[in-house]
Amino acid sequence: MVCAPLSNPCLSAYCSPQLGCTSKSIANGTNVATLAPKSVKGLTSVVAVGAYGSSFCAVRADGGVSCWGLNKYGQLGDGTTTDRSTPVQVTAVTGADGVSIDQDRACAHTKSNAVVCWGKYGVSTVTSSSTSVSWGTWHGCVTATGGGVACWGDNYDGQLGDGTKTNNGKPVAVQGL
Repeated sequence: MVCAPLSNPCLSAYCSPQLGCTSKSIANGTNVATLAPKSVKGLTSVVAVGAYGSSFCAVRADGGVSCWGLNKYGQLGDGTTTDRSTPVQVTAVTGADGVSIDQDRACAHTKSNAVVCWGKYGVSTVTSSSTSVSWGTWHGCVTATGGGVACWGDNYDGQLGDGTKTNNGKPVAVQGL
């Protein structure tokens, strides 16, 4: 599935509750693959989106973030672990201009260059000097306002780029950039 902030459609190869539809609600009345855009119920003025598996988040023009879908680790940001078929407001962030989501947490970049994350490890402000955020499988990275990249999270394959295989809960500079 692909989501894009163009009049809030989500393109889907199937219909699922995460898209806010039922098995018989696709235009042709069946649960048959389609590439026709499907609007997400309750979203307007979307400026950015993030998706991972069956979890989705959208940044609205007012700087709020709404998420929907699978919520096993609280990655939808509504303080629960209840899956949602329609968008819910993320309570921990305002002034967002970007969002990235993984299977167990999500992070939003704010207009004040902070990165706020929520999900499996609770809510935290990871950094206050970044220009963007991206989340991979169990690790995240930010681009720093002065240049360079810093990453945090699991590091079992050296994915933090700091020359170690030690997990780190705080951003560490990627070497060589």
